[in-house]
Amino acid sequence: GQYQRVPTAPDWLTLLFKMPTYRDITAVDPFVQQKLMRVIRLVFVPLVNEWLQRLTFLAESPETSRWEPLDIKECVAAEIIDGQTLNDLNELCARVIQRKCSGAANWRGKVFAEDARLLCKPEELDACIEQVFSDMFYHLGDLAARFKCQLLIVAGKPSELPRVRQLVLRSFPLLPQRIIQVKNFPAGRWYPFASEEGKIRDAKTCTVVGAALHQDMCNGHLEDFSITDESTESFTRNCYWGIIPSGGLPGDFYKSANLLFSPRDYPEYVGGARQSDRISVEKEFILPMNCRIGRQILRMKDIRPAPVYKLTWKPARAGTAEHVKARVRLRWVSILGQGDKLELVEDGVRPLDGYPPVHPSEVQLQLNTLVEECFWMDDPRLEVDNLFGPRR
Repeated sequence: GQYQRVPTAPDWLTLLFKMPTYRDITAVDPFVQQKLMRVIRLVFVPLVNEWLQRLTFLAESPETSRWEPLDIKECVAAEIIDGQTLNDLNELCARVIQRKCSGAANWRGKVFAEDARLLCKPEELDACIEQVFSDMFYHLGDLAARFKCQLLIVAGKPSELPRVRQLVLRSFPLLPQRIIQVKNFPAGRWYPFASEEGKIRDAKTCTVVGAALHQDMCNGHLEDFSITDESTESFTRNCYWGIIPSGGLPGDFYKSANLLFSPRDYPEYVGGARQSDRISVEKEFILPMNCRIGRQILRMKDIRPAPVYKLTWKPARAGTAEHVKARVRLRWVSILGQGDKLELVEDGVRPLDGYPPVHPSEVQLQLNTLVEECFWMDDPRLEVDNLFGPRR
């Protein structure tokens, strides 16, 4: 192939996509990370979306649909992917090979050729879908059983995938007729995004339509129709709050060093700390700065908690040590009909012996729902082993 005279090219290309911030890669192009962010959004993700869309079409119309490789040239012509970004990607790969591979100064190949045809079998896509969703649906099915769920409405773009539908049917303890798939549901012609037969064509549109209906109800424009949330008359007091450990097992969330608040800590509805429409309780902890704090509605050791906050520390002095702990006083609050939350108590941060001093003005409890430090598209690190052929 095109790497016969540059046998180390697969190694450098793999490093480019797996560790784009590595100094030998940024020496070639200091903006490599930003360029890969653009490539992911305008080339890689659209290609995957096209595969998934074809997978849906194949399930809906097996008589008229054929599974064909993705033709890159056709995808560029149809503006499924951005042709200029594809060219930029090839130029970036070529510069890495030219600069880092011996005897490759005049290399003029294309790593991602425009005349390529990408083949991925439907069963391979199904295996990826299974890997991503199966555990989540299994545990959601357990939750549905615990709360005696009687009806399930499945919406969102992934719900259109045939394997996702199979996983839902397999995982939830409900009869099929009690599981409503939004895609192709006969909502009626009033539905803004309905087909001529009144069916919902896109499963993700129900979020927008539902929000519009809710606003109509709130503003009194939708007559003879109302929804009353029974939780408006009660306090949320069943969540577990704690530090989300980086790495390790999901169950580590419940270790004593990580668990902050649990239902046994919360006061009753009457008396104690209750004041009108809120109840609260305060506790002091020894916490690492810049840790992530999340919650779970029920104790489930096999599922990672949902991230909610980050205890952000911005020291006034530059060059302060990274791994710093301090005494932090947090307040759990539940507001009638609005759910629960955490608050950082005013002047509730004190330095801890053996660590650099931390001043209360330097610490904030910020909303942060990312699982990792950055969204994966903004910090691209792709698994590409053997994509470019055997490595040396």
